[in-house]
Order: sequence, then C-alpha cells, then structure tokens
Amino acid sequence: MKSKKRSGLTFIISVVVIIVALLVALAFLTKHQEKEVVSKLPTMEEYENAFKGKVTNMDYTNQPMLGENDAPVKVVKFGDFKCPACAMWEEQVFPQLYSEYIHTGKVQFYFVNWQFLDVDSILAGVAGEAIYHQNTDAFWQFYKLIYQKQGIESKKWATEDFLIKFVKENITGIDYDQFEKDLKDRKYMDLVRKDLIIGQKYGVSGTPTILVNEKKVENNSYESIEAEIENALKGEK
Repeated sequence: MKSKKRSGLTFIISVVVIIVALLVALAFLTKHQEKEVVSKLPTMEEYENAFKGKVTNMDYTNQPMLGENDAPVKVVKFGDFKCPACAMWEEQVFPQLYSEYIHTGKVQFYFVNWQFLDVDSILAGVAGEAIYHQNTDAFWQFYKLIYQKQGIESKKWATEDFLIKFVKENITGIDYDQFEKDLKDRKYMDLVRKDLIIGQKYGVSGTPTILVNEKKVENNSYESIEAEIENALKGEK
C-alpha cells in the first residue's frame, strides 16, 4: 500500500515538475519573441530625431486627399492607426461625411499622421506613407482596412511581419517588394514625425482631431463637423 502511495506521489510530483518546466520554457520563448518584435520596431528616440526641419503651416500638397481638387472646404483628420476612437470615428462618422460632402464635391478630406500611442503606431504610419508614395488609391485601401483589422491598443500588433502580410493580402496596385524595402528601411519616418509636429502647431493633443479649414472642431461628432463645414461653405458664397 505504501509503495503504491509513493508511486502515485512520485507521478504527481513528476507531472508538476514537467508543467512548471513547460511554463518556464513558454515564458522564456514569449519573452524572446517579444524582444525580437521590439528589435524590428522604431524606438521613440529614432522617431524624435527623424525630422529636424521647421514647420510653419499645413502641408496639404504632401498629404493623402479624397475629393475634388476644387472643393471649397478642407477637412483634416489627425489620426493614429492604433487608436480605437479613430476606428470608431471611421465607422460612425466618416461614411456620412463622405456621402454628404466629399463625394458631392464640397469637401477635400485629408489624413495626417498623428502616430503617438506606441512605437508600432509609428511603423504603421511609415507603412501608410510607403503605400501613399506609390499609389494614392492604395493608401485609401490601407486606411480603411487597417482600422477594420485594428488590434488591441495595449499590444504591439502593427509589426513588420503583420504589416507586410496585411498589405500583400489586402492592398492592390503597389509593388510589394518596394513596399517591404521602404518599410524595413523606415524610409518615410521623417514624414510621419513631420506630421506629428504639424499637428502640434494646430493644438492637436489626441486622436482623432478634426480641422475644418484649419479650425479645430471641439467635438468629433458628425453634427459638429457638419456645422463647421456649413459655416465654411457660407463664407465661400
């Protein structure tokens, strides 16, 4: 009887030891994977030093734009691709803004990077710029779908591997090899940083922030934006 009890106890101890060893190995592997992911992301120091020029005003000519070139009102959205509030704004506000004002030729809509939530936000901004510099239509594909596929804000999900795979599977009209090279080289990080500084000049402190003819809208609701657009349109008459 004692021998059986000892055997059972030995078996239980062995199982516990194996489980602990597996948990330790899993924790080590997870930590190693996290380090590998972080090593492929920009650092905040790199980001802060990416652009050293001066910003005096909004740089409309180098921003992605939707709408007619002669539309009388300019609406700017400052956004972070990891921002849940930005994703909600895209779902709840943008469709009506598009149908009522952008599609009808009354508004030029611009997206300006304000990537501040984390270092993978920055990389997502670099990805957007790399696509935009190949094909504006492809950028707007990316813009729409990255919000729809948005990961958890607290996780570093916008990694090199994710972005390369995401773009190849979802975005058309670009050279994928060129995109991958530009992303890994962080070719357009200076422009992402420049956009952040532009936003600071206009009092941006979070995302999404909306400007109508360079006037900040205090409430991001459709009704508030609509009121500012209508005031701007009246001023054009």
